[in-house]
Amino acid sequence: MSAAPATLALAARLLPELARDPRPTRRPPCRHCGLRSACRPRGLCPRCYETPGVRALYATPPCKFNRRGSGTEPQGQRPLPAPTDALPGTAAKIAVLTERARQGQRLFHPADATLAGRQVAARRRAA
Repeated sequence: MSAAPATLALAARLLPELARDPRPTRRPPCRHCGLRSACRPRGLCPRCYETPGVRALYATPPCKFNRRGSGTEPQGQRPLPAPTDALPGTAAKIAVLTERARQGQRLFHPADATLAGRQVAARRRAA
């Protein structure tokens, strides 16, 4: 009979889902009333969640999907850098972008030099 507990312990180590308690887990109580189970966002029960003004008292939980973006778009009050004449793809432009990132500035300025601007200037000179 002593082999059975050892076998169960080995199975629990190899298959963690077997080691779980088979009883269903209970939801936490409502953060506002504490009487009913919290099955709505913000840890509220349905009655408190639908009551006007109660939902606003509790902040939304942090979500990993709220932090999207590549860091190249304007966010918050990051300072706008001075425009540069360095063309895209050149070593000078990469150095400028590196310096802007190090200083916590926005990476791109609307008046930065572009290849399209260079082509327009070349067409004007040719005409």
